[in-house]
Amino acid sequence: MYFKFGKVGIAQKLFDEMRVRDVVSWNTLVAGYCVSGQVGNARRVFDGMSVKTSFSWSTMISAYAKAGELEEAGRLFNEMTERNVVTWNAMIAGYAQNEKYAEAVGLFRQMQECGLAPNDVTLVTVLSACAHLGALDLGKWIDRFIKRRGMELSLFLGNALADMYAKCGCITEARLVFNKMHERDVISWSIIITGLAMNGHADEAFVCFGKMIEHGVKPNDITFMGLLTACTHAGLVDKGLEYFDMMEKTYGISPKIEHYGCVVDLLSRAGRLAEAEDMINSMPVKANVIVWGALLGGCRIYKDTNRGERVVQQILELDSEHSGSYVYLANLYTSMGRLDDASQCRLRMRDKGITKTPGCSIG
Repeated sequence: MYFKFGKVGIAQKLFDEMRVRDVVSWNTLVAGYCVSGQVGNARRVFDGMSVKTSFSWSTMISAYAKAGELEEAGRLFNEMTERNVVTWNAMIAGYAQNEKYAEAVGLFRQMQECGLAPNDVTLVTVLSACAHLGALDLGKWIDRFIKRRGMELSLFLGNALADMYAKCGCITEARLVFNKMHERDVISWSIIITGLAMNGHADEAFVCFGKMIEHGVKPNDITFMGLLTACTHAGLVDKGLEYFDMMEKTYGISPKIEHYGCVVDLLSRAGRLAEAEDMINSMPVKANVIVWGALLGGCRIYKDTNRGERVVQQILELDSEHSGSYVYLANLYTSMGRLDDASQCRLRMRDKGITKTPGCSIG
């Protein structure tokens, strides 16, 4: 209770005053320090424990992983003589949380070799790693494992499985999982909408959104990112603008820079470059290289040289070593007959040690 309100000192004092301390009180103090972000103090208490349970070890491993100290988390994990599914989960999750997805999958395979059956927490974490790695074969194996064991497709497990299939391009399988789920939340619907959008099924994404609203589920920023992506892939500018306006006006969702970037890209692809630039200039947050790059792509397609030159200057202010901008500018000057300017661009690239990225030129 005291840790919950940040009163770490009081909790420690009460602990020190205890005449008899059992493993529960020790674990509570360790967990309290971990929750408060005081990993060093948690470790001090942990090292002083004469008896440690799997909870003790898992709590410390999770705390180190959360702090990004994976080496120390791994060292503790390797010191354990007996590990249960909770401690394995703590270490696997630690890798996944720190974007070490291959390591998370590798540890999961070690867990299998030890003959320890994973639970739904394990599977949710590993499915997330599969989604990021595109490890479809392992994802399918987990799907079969769930069916063989007759495991309930809970909300979290169903979402993780559907997300894995959607991100691996298997939208049919993702929808099958979605349809089997007894409980769905905004994340479930957003996964399917985004999956349909990314796989070229814009109309189905819009239909799915309509059903989501009919079911009384309020969309979030991820839902609208999926809808805007669908509009971009289908070239539906006005529909995209309609969804963008709907975010704040209907649902009170403030657009993030990713939403602005998507709309700028949508407008730029359609040749509505002035509108795209106006949107960038009216954004409540400063545009990044990706947003300006979307507009630059439109300038290249529609040969808007004046705007393109202006946009490049904005990009170079943010990233002075953005190779695509130099290449674009050099090619632009060459096409205009401004050979000295083109030469200067290439000299600046050489002096800065900037090389053209193969296959990524916007020039």
